[in-house]
Amino acid sequence: MILSELSTYESLSERELAQSIKAIELQLSYLQRQIADNDIPVFILIDGLSTAGKSACIGHLVQAFDPRFYRVASGLKKKDQISWLQPFWDANPAKGTISFFDRSWYRMAFRKELAAEGSGCNYFDEAVEFEKKHLLNGALVIKIFLHISKDTQAERLQILKADKKLAWRVDKHDFEQNKNFDKYQHAANEMIERSDFSQSSWNIIPADNPSYAFLKASECLVKAMTDFMSERKQDLAISSSLSDCAIPKRPALQSSDISKKDYEKQLPKLQQRLQELSYKLYKKKRSAIIMFEGWDAAGKGGAIKRLLRFVDPRNYRVCPIAAPSSLDKRHHYLWRFWTQFPDLGNLLIFDRSWYGRVLVERVEGFCSEDEWQRAYDEIALTEKHLVKEGVIVIKFWLDIDKEIQKERFDLRLKTSHKSWKITDEDWRNREKWDEYDDAINEMIFRTSRKGAKWNVIEGNNKKYARIQVLQQTIKAFEKALDS
Repeated sequence: MILSELSTYESLSERELAQSIKAIELQLSYLQRQIADNDIPVFILIDGLSTAGKSACIGHLVQAFDPRFYRVASGLKKKDQISWLQPFWDANPAKGTISFFDRSWYRMAFRKELAAEGSGCNYFDEAVEFEKKHLLNGALVIKIFLHISKDTQAERLQILKADKKLAWRVDKHDFEQNKNFDKYQHAANEMIERSDFSQSSWNIIPADNPSYAFLKASECLVKAMTDFMSERKQDLAISSSLSDCAIPKRPALQSSDISKKDYEKQLPKLQQRLQELSYKLYKKKRSAIIMFEGWDAAGKGGAIKRLLRFVDPRNYRVCPIAAPSSLDKRHHYLWRFWTQFPDLGNLLIFDRSWYGRVLVERVEGFCSEDEWQRAYDEIALTEKHLVKEGVIVIKFWLDIDKEIQKERFDLRLKTSHKSWKITDEDWRNREKWDEYDDAINEMIFRTSRKGAKWNVIEGNNKKYARIQVLQQTIKAFEKALDS
């Protein structure tokens, strides 16, 4: 497929348009109900060169749908967002709903490739993996490219520039694109060819005639939705290269200790140092995501409290993760974490995290084996993306012995202000200690990658664990600021 060889203009009479649109809108309205009834999340990406008519096309398409079950979002990154993928994470469609985007997640790769040959490759790979995540989780992805000619683009640019109310919609970059139209079209052609998958192929629509483009886009939606529900099943895999490896066990606990005197001496100094570093990160707009995982009663809450003692509360947020809500369950399982990501320069602390997918959800059977096996790579790729975007990713596993956990459970039951922390579920989880232990070892082995390695903290002594958490966090922050 070569864009320069494809037609950009097709004629259509007003009568033909009116007759066709009425029938198409009835079909789309029916299909939206089918999408909702079958709990299918739908992404509709409308892309194209400048002035191709993306917003107008979306404006026409949504008229056929119930506004309670769709949303329209921009794929443009906001100023303080930590990732170029954030707009797509935030507007992720829930099951049974539709999200329209005025550009595709391949646009960043397209822009980078134009800026410097070869620089878009990493962005393209991340976009592919993002799309795979959703295809594998049962989403329907519809991709439309509105194809216009150089002359049509030039004409539309002049019209917009001359209109005082619309002149803000174009800038020098749009005119630069028209001046170097062949270059931009070639880059768009490459973007399309590299991301044209059988499960989510591109629909190239001649868009010099806006009415025709709208009609053909509507027909694309009808066909894609109908095919998806009647005959298509996603068969795209992200395979783990570690699936046949022996899983090593993490080191046995050594019951490391620290005296009360040393603890009281080190703690405030480390806390003050962390305060200084967090301010420097804020000034340099470097964000951090710190994840705490560990056995029940391992001391996560106490470690988090000491970690943040002197940090400006305006620059951090602690996000405790409980069982997913009914809304969470209607989205990709990573969605509830994506939407919590911090702004540039801020810290986010997860008290439990997306690793629940390969721990409690795996052991308790809350997801299928295919789902938790796939999660290792999905999580690792997400963390790799965050690191590439400059986010500091720190992961702690607080390890304790089974006997120590029992002692702490019993103590909590005897302590009035702590008894609320113990639930029947905590006792049930103890009965599956060995299963959880195996899952922990596999989690650490498969998801400890460059830039996001696990810090296994000995937690039998809470004071020792708190000092280790502070020291490892300081080390990570200093390394980031020196880089």
